[in-house]
Amino acid sequence: MNTNIATAAGGAVGALKNLKAGLQNVRDNTKPKGGEPILRLGRDGKWIFGADNLEVEAGSTWAVNPLSLQHGFLCWKVIPEGSKDTPELLGEEMVSMFSTKPDKAALPDYGHPWADCLSFNVLCLDGEDKGEQVLYKTTSTGGLRATREFIAVLMDQLDKDESKPVPVIELASDHYPHKQYGKTYFPVFKVVKFVPMDEAPTDEQAEADAPKEEPKQAAPQETTRRRGAATAPAPEPEVEDDAPFGPDTAQQKAAPAGEVRRRRRG
Repeated sequence: MNTNIATAAGGAVGALKNLKAGLQNVRDNTKPKGGEPILRLGRDGKWIFGADNLEVEAGSTWAVNPLSLQHGFLCWKVIPEGSKDTPELLGEEMVSMFSTKPDKAALPDYGHPWADCLSFNVLCLDGEDKGEQVLYKTTSTGGLRATREFIAVLMDQLDKDESKPVPVIELASDHYPHKQYGKTYFPVFKVVKFVPMDEAPTDEQAEADAPKEEPKQAAPQETTRRRGAATAPAPEPEVEDDAPFGPDTAQQKAAPAGEVRRRRRG
């Protein structure tokens, strides 16, 4: 991860003393602007990541870097319903959980609303995505609610055992009947276990252990992995009428068209 769990372990003792205070700060107030693929929940209830909408393998587990939690605001250009325009991110103001949330009133006026945003880094521990580091960043009502609930579980764990602050999760979803959009999905972070900082692999270690690509045989025998359609229909709220449009659907709509083959590692 950008803040590598294992390499940070030596200096993490002091940080861990402030971890709960930081988590409380994020939960109550509900970026690195790096190149991590964005993890998001599709409107079909499937988890996907990256510009190509790669589908997360079912049953895979992911380690959350608790020191990567950030809070702040995103400003997306509002796209009218039915428009084919590509969503545009106009502004982003994200800070560490250890910092005070930016003052919304002091943010630049782009003529479009600023939406609350929460984010954190996760690293895949097994399966064909092993070693993949992604960034979950959400402005949707369902995403914010799920993240706050996840933070509450993490805080409870810190009360019980601060020696194991790293959550290992499965990415799931649930749904409810929306009065306008029908079946509407929202994220669920299923905590499988907690592990110590020094037991969670770095992204380099996980990548090194990832399955290697077999020499390619003559085409078209290659197995394909089902992906969600990369081009989404016109944007709509992920959950509830007042859910702001954000990266959960913007990245899907902006992704190139067509279905993507299963990635092969070299």
